[in-house]
Amino acid sequence: MSQEQKYEEGTRVLSEEELRNFEGTTIDEEGRPYDAPHHESSNQEKIYYTMPNVKTILWNAISWKWKVGLALGFIAILTILFLLAKYLFTGLVILFLAWFIVRMIGNIL
Repeated sequence: MSQEQKYEEGTRVLSEEELRNFEGTTIDEEGRPYDAPHHESSNQEKIYYTMPNVKTILWNAISWKWKVGLALGFIAILTILFLLAKYLFTGLVILFLAWFIVRMIGNIL
């Protein structure tokens, strides 16, 4: 049962459900503007923390030149890793074998 009270033309009191779903600036009964709190159920409550002097870079906020540069840099890194993969893999195998041998000697002594 929504009790809609009309004050002036185009002005009315929000119902409980409308207030829960409303996001933005509204006014109280005395006419003072305030940001309406967005009510969420406790299990869906989301808290966001911000750190001072930390910028958030959004993909849509950067220019196409930066996007192309980032894509080319990513491709270059992947290419280098792919070309050096056999050497990296060989190095990792040698390190693993060295670690394994040291552990075996440690267990024997």
